[in-house]
Amino acid sequence: MAMNFLEEKILMDATIKQGNLLKIDNFLNHQIDINIMRQIADEIKHRFQDVEVNKVLTIEASGIAIATMVGCLFDVPIVFAKKGESAIVSEDKYESQAYSFTHKKNLHDKLKIIVKENALQLISHPYGNFVIQVVVECWNDYEEILCLFDKKYYSLSLEKYGSNVVERCIEKDDKILNNYIDEIVNMNKIYYEN
Repeated sequence: MAMNFLEEKILMDATIKQGNLLKIDNFLNHQIDINIMRQIADEIKHRFQDVEVNKVLTIEASGIAIATMVGCLFDVPIVFAKKGESAIVSEDKYESQAYSFTHKKNLHDKLKIIVKENALQLISHPYGNFVIQVVVECWNDYEEILCLFDKKYYSLSLEKYGSNVVERCIEKDDKILNNYIDEIVNMNKIYYEN
């Protein structure tokens, strides 16, 4: 299954605005093409068919329509991150920075804690590992994620998708290479002592 239908829809109905902004409000933002949403949801369900999904997370606005359809297919709740402050949200909230190319500013979303809670699952997933790579590359406080992998870099580097993240971590922070080497050295010491 491929997303060719979406490429065709974009080529047919989308427009490019000043600043290379892709305008898709005639089928996603302001007016929703249910058939396209259904096809996107089917594709997402197909790509994550081997994963235990317990909720769908999206950012408010454009993501809600697709998330709702995906949530229906998986029969799970959806959670959406708000772009701005709310008078009824408790102080116990999760925040992260997200850049809006449309509004040309950083927006707060509530993804950070969910990524942290699922980092070890994401790192080993064919698509999820890209989430962790983006976190390592873009978040100012990426060390919070890196500490979750402490003493696990060697084993993660042996995994097909985990190795991509380990490589990104080493590129981002020289201390990780030292930790990685220490893990290997300590592992060899234990092996030779036994």
